Amino acid sequence: MNQPLSKLQLTQLASIAFLLPVGAAALVGIIQAWVGGTGSTPGAIAPAQADTTPVATPEVSPQVDYLANKLNGRPQLSPLPTAQETWECEVAIVGGSLGGIAAASQAMQAGAKTCLIELSPWLGGQISSQGVSAIDESITMQRQRNASESWMDFKALIQDQEIRLPAWTNISERLRVSEINRCWVGSLCFPPKAGAQASAQLLETAAEAAPGSRWQTSTAFKGAEFDKTGKQITAIYGVHRAPLNPNYVPEGRPSVELPRWYSWDSDETFNKVPIKLQAPAGKK
Repeated sequence: MNQPLSKLQLTQLASIAFLLPVGAAALVGIIQAWVGGTGSTPGAIAPAQADTTPVATPEVSPQVDYLANKLNGRPQLSPLPTAQETWECEVAIVGGSLGGIAAASQAMQAGAKTCLIELSPWLGGQISSQGVSAIDESITMQRQRNASESWMDFKALIQDQEIRLPAWTNISERLRVSEINRCWVGSLCFPPKAGAQASAQLLETAAEAAPGSRWQTSTAFKGAEFDKTGKQITAIYGVHRAPLNPNYVPEGRPSVELPRWYSWDSDETFNKVPIKLQAPAGKK
């Protein structure tokens, strides 16, 4: 008969879970042995023995399963607010940098319903977060022109973006990037807004092949939920922040702002919306 776990045994199990890189399934076996499920002396783990006889998988009680998942060594989302929005997607991407939007674009072009969340208020990563953004390519790459077709297409997309220059330039009309591309850093330089616009346009075009795909900036990744094996992600959680002031502009001080961006709770600056990303029914 299974024995109740003592406080000491729970502490010892927690130590095992912390020190060993095992998943929840392995921990289930440890816990069952510990509580006497193997028929050995309570509190002792029976040594492994060579036996080729097929053995049926023992039924795992909800209590043991819960404990195993608590001790799988992964961060636990606690407290976990009820999601106000649930997104269903076959591919989930955390981060809307160049790598993130490239991954999302390729996934959607392949027909996969895709979700992407980005912490900052803009897409594009490096190409949308500098005073003057520049494509970083080596002289050898430029000479050999050995970049992928998709990369060359994206550069052309950036050059085609229309932007309005700051008021101090005394230029009121909108101009294409190709008309103002002048800098010593590289062969393609542009205002950061052009990079963000091109990133969003890339996703919008790719999404035509994957209806229902969606993405959102100003959304912090909070953590993931796993299945019983501890190897398969079943859900991703995030929190979106919507500025209460329509003219809100980031302070530019991550050390001050990041705690507020990651918090579940609304405050005087943001309304927070907890979201959950999960696979469609019947899919993983």
